[in-house]
Amino acid sequence: MNRQQFYQWMNDPASLNSDSLSDLQQLALDYPYFQTARLLHLLNLRQLQDYRFDQELRRVAALAADRKRLREWLGILAE
Repeated sequence: MNRQQFYQWMNDPASLNSDSLSDLQQLALDYPYFQTARLLHLLNLRQLQDYRFDQELRRVAALAADRKRLREWLGILAE
């Protein structure tokens, strides 16, 4: 994964797929307080309807600086 690819996922979360899941998971493990990486990983799990979504949502919500913003992002993907 490179910087441009990460920016693309930030600008267009709908482009997340099964290939991006492992990259984002590794990034979240390497940098546990990198909120954007955790959020994109969560959105990726939701988009793929992965069983780990609920568990990761609890982690991301606990570390989120602004839960209102988290709800907005989750709503964006649902549309």
